Amino acid sequence: MINDQNKVKIINQYLEDDLPDKQRLAVEKLIKDDASFRSEVELQRKIQEMMPEGPIDEMDSTLEANSESEGDAKPALFREAMMSPKTLHYTIIALFTLFAIALLSILWLLS
Repeated sequence: MINDQNKVKIINQYLEDDLPDKQRLAVEKLIKDDASFRSEVELQRKIQEMMPEGPIDEMDSTLEANSESEGDAKPALFREAMMSPKTLHYTIIALFTLFAIALLSILWLLS
């Protein structure tokens, strides 16, 4: 099953002729039937043609090994920057506290 998470990997494997026959046939059917998927495959093909071989392959294997060792967690490079609601709450409180201290300091200096 091809989904957004594994689409690029499957397209790369298809372009490198590294898919089992069953998956290769499924990808070829998608290319034939789905214009959007077909354009993604063509784009990926053009990207691969422009990319030098070597360090990129090493980086791919390093990222895969890194993500596999951490379960489903993505490598830090691809992790979304998010704050938990509790952290956000404390950050807002800290900012308002600093603002209040600055305002009180200014009022004290002016008096």
